[in-house]
Amino acid sequence: MSDTGDEKFVLGILRFFEFAFGASLIGVCAWLHERLADARYYNLYRIDVTLGFSVAATFISALAALTYIFHSAGTQSVMGIFDLVLFGGYIASAVVFSGFSAKCSSNRFVVVIQTVGSTSCGTVRLAAAGIIIQILLFLCTAILSFHLAERLHRRRAAEVVPSSQAHEQKRWYGRKRSNPDVRTGAPAEAPAV
Repeated sequence: MSDTGDEKFVLGILRFFEFAFGASLIGVCAWLHERLADARYYNLYRIDVTLGFSVAATFISALAALTYIFHSAGTQSVMGIFDLVLFGGYIASAVVFSGFSAKCSSNRFVVVIQTVGSTSCGTVRLAAAGIIIQILLFLCTAILSFHLAERLHRRRAAEVVPSSQAHEQKRWYGRKRSNPDVRTGAPAEAPAV
């Protein structure tokens, strides 16, 4: 594998986990949203923030599969920016989940949902754990995307630097155009030995 191949493979594995955890969080948050709506809980935005960013995470993670086709610094930078946006979104989800308690009896979501007759302590814990895992995954992929983009940019810059032969050709053609002694139809003189 090339020097960026290993990083690209790790980035692909992390993006797969982002997709998997995002899809599972969609299901968990949709179930919690439905239960909170049945209990007539008025702060549905606490779940909707996580639900919205989970939908965005699955879409962006699926879109990131295209960065394997277009292996360029620009696409990696764009995906790194998307990762940072989703990282911030999951941080906002964690702030909204700030009333979360590990004890089922003191967790406000569990207490509200139990009024409907559902037991959901494990589901609420799963949602909180999924948010934390997504925060870590999106932070890692953002850092790795920007690092890979910078390496690809440096590699391309190293390929574009003209060699001495290209410099000689450029100098020769420049002399031809600027030197009035060189005629277009006249044969070139052989260099003296």
